[in-house]
Amino acid sequence: MPARPSPAYPDLDGAWSLTGPHATADPPYLLIARTFDALDRTRSRALIVGILAYLFRYLAVRAPAALVSAVFLCTNRAAPAFVPFELGVGGQVMSAAITEVTGRSAVQLRADYNRLGDLGDVAQQARASAHSITASFVRLSGKSDVLTIPAVYRTLHELADTRGDRAVERKRARVRGLLAVTRENETRWLVRTLIANLRVGAVDKTVVTALARAFAPPWPPTATTAAAWSVSAASDRAKAADADAAERLAACFSRRPDYRHLVAVLLEGGLEHALASCDVQVGTPLMPMLGKITRYH
Repeated sequence: MPARPSPAYPDLDGAWSLTGPHATADPPYLLIARTFDALDRTRSRALIVGILAYLFRYLAVRAPAALVSAVFLCTNRAAPAFVPFELGVGGQVMSAAITEVTGRSAVQLRADYNRLGDLGDVAQQARASAHSITASFVRLSGKSDVLTIPAVYRTLHELADTRGDRAVERKRARVRGLLAVTRENETRWLVRTLIANLRVGAVDKTVVTALARAFAPPWPPTATTAAAWSVSAASDRAKAADADAAERLAACFSRRPDYRHLVAVLLEGGLEHALASCDVQVGTPLMPMLGKITRYH
């Protein structure tokens, strides 16, 4: 496992327990929450890239099947940009779910929002001060009540697919089920994810750069190289190589902007395999085709 570079980086080993009340075979969402906490404490792009690279390398080594879900969650999306996707979780659904889980009234939540200005912070404060859970909840990951990365990612797709009769009520129940099993600061980041207001600086360019650093050779890592891996290059020559790899991988992502493909080829053969496997795909738009129209006044 890659070693924690410094106290500025999240304690991922401490977040994932294989024994005790919070034991889970799947990577817990707490890995994401602690990563976001670390990102929220800095405005340094270099540190943001390093923190994301550390998370991605950690998952690539320990839970590769969950890496693509984590990457999407870090970008505050659950599908490629060219795939129509809408959660449909508005303020009404979110506020009702928070009220049911924490026992805070709508009036109290509104006052908290006027004071804090962020629904994620409001939910975190309400969850921390709740003496008991006032609503029943669904189990999201087998027999465990621990929120996991695959469970959150899967539920985002379930929310987007929830339509028809009593859709709002069913969405509220799913959101309530997620909120009811959060711990530490998971509530804040889960709510911000659901309302698409993450604000941690993990844009596509930053994430692709972090992936390039996470899959720095040698790949696949051995027990020795996994522990020796570093989020930062030591020499000027290594820094130049690191920057070149990031630039080339970004060019690949521009030709095929799909994290599902990018993560799969990185896991299969590392950076060199990814760089050789980013041909244009019929039906997948190029990155410039996904630009948003700017209105000039």
